[in-house]
Amino acid sequence: MNPRNPFPDGSPLGAGCDIVLPICRTTNAWIGSGSAPSNVPDYTVCDKWPFYFQLPVLLIMLITLLNDGALISIGYDHVIASSVPERWNITFLFSIATVLGSVGCLASLLLLAMALDSNRPGSIFANAGLPPLEYGKVVTMLYMQVSLTAFLTLFSARTQERFFFMVLPSPILFCAAAASLIVSTFLASYWPEGDLDGLPVKGLALGDYSLWPLWVWIYCIIWWIIQDALKVAWFKFCSHFGLFKPELVDRVYFEELNRKLPPQPEDKH
Repeated sequence: MNPRNPFPDGSPLGAGCDIVLPICRTTNAWIGSGSAPSNVPDYTVCDKWPFYFQLPVLLIMLITLLNDGALISIGYDHVIASSVPERWNITFLFSIATVLGSVGCLASLLLLAMALDSNRPGSIFANAGLPPLEYGKVVTMLYMQVSLTAFLTLFSARTQERFFFMVLPSPILFCAAAASLIVSTFLASYWPEGDLDGLPVKGLALGDYSLWPLWVWIYCIIWWIIQDALKVAWFKFCSHFGLFKPELVDRVYFEELNRKLPPQPEDKH
């Protein structure tokens, strides 16, 4: 029998869960069937997989808490001051946020699909020589990936049209982000086996295979590089074709400001 959904239909997580539902169905047809395939090794526990995937509320709160702590420190980051008054270019800012967010979302959904499919012979994980995942580790793996991706995106977003390594972060920002990354990695690696919101959770470093945190880190760094390269490419694309005028915002605003200012009286002395 399928586990009962601990969240009502009106919960804020409902929409996100429904989006992931088709992927769970296609990558693991037996998810929620109540029993695992016969070819799953004995150490894999997946006899009661939920009907669809969701992260426990506590893990989402931890992501928010650690991410917000790192974001506060960005107020002490190194910046390149503009020579003219600035204003938000909301349209262009929204387009960049869409590029960065879409890459992170795609990385999460792809990892989820591969993790749910890991028990099938011939899956991507199986072909790479990686062992199948029990459901508790799928949950902590997605928690770790979402958490790391959020922190790494911060280093990409702060440099605007430059690559992330071209503007070094301030020591305060670097230490805050490093602390959040370390805490997230530790929690995902050594979370005690048990239940959260009726869902099984288990640290990635627990059990017979303890290298899952390393592979998640490598996966996140690869997607971070892709994300940063697409960000720079989008800046160049918009600049080349004149979309949203990202490089002209300061000058246009300065000219508008001069037109609105009253004429200054001449100094006769």
